[in-house]
Amino acid sequence: MRVFNEDKGEQPMVIDKEYTLSLSEKANLRKDIDSWRGKALTEKEAEEFDLTALLGVECMLSIIHKTTRKGKDYVYISSISRVPKGLTVPKQINPTFEFNYNNQFDLEALEAMPEFIRVMIKSSEEYAERIEQLEGDNLDKQMQTATDIDDDLPF
Repeated sequence: MRVFNEDKGEQPMVIDKEYTLSLSEKANLRKDIDSWRGKALTEKEAEEFDLTALLGVECMLSIIHKTTRKGKDYVYISSISRVPKGLTVPKQINPTFEFNYNNQFDLEALEAMPEFIRVMIKSSEEYAERIEQLEGDNLDKQMQTATDIDDDLPF
C-alpha cells in the first residue's frame, strides 16, 4: 500500500515486469516461471503452457528499491519464487484481470487501468492493429446498414 494522493489515503501499489511473449529457454519469462514453479519447464510443457493459468496464483516477489540520478524513487521485481510453506499471504486487493488483443480486448477496462499501463498498451503495434480492425469492422457495419436502408426504399 502506498499514499499517492493525500485525499485518497493508502491505495494498492502496482509493480509490473515487462516480458517478451516467449518461452524459449533464454527468455526472461521462462526463467521467472521456472523459478516460480521451483523446477524447469520441459520443452513440451513450454509449448503447451497457458500463461493465463498464472493469474491470481500466489508467489513471492523480491523487490528492489532504487533512486534515479534525478531523485525519483522506483521499484522493480528482481526475482519471483514460490511462497514458502507456512507463510501466510495477504488477501488480493486488486481484482485479477486479463487484457489481450483477441478475446479480452476491453476498452472500458483499459481506461480504468493506471496511466502507465494504458500508455504502454496504446503504444503497441498490437493495439494499433486491433483498433484499425475494430474501426474497419464498424465501417463495414455502417455500410451494411446503409445498404439495408437503401434496399427498403420503395423507389
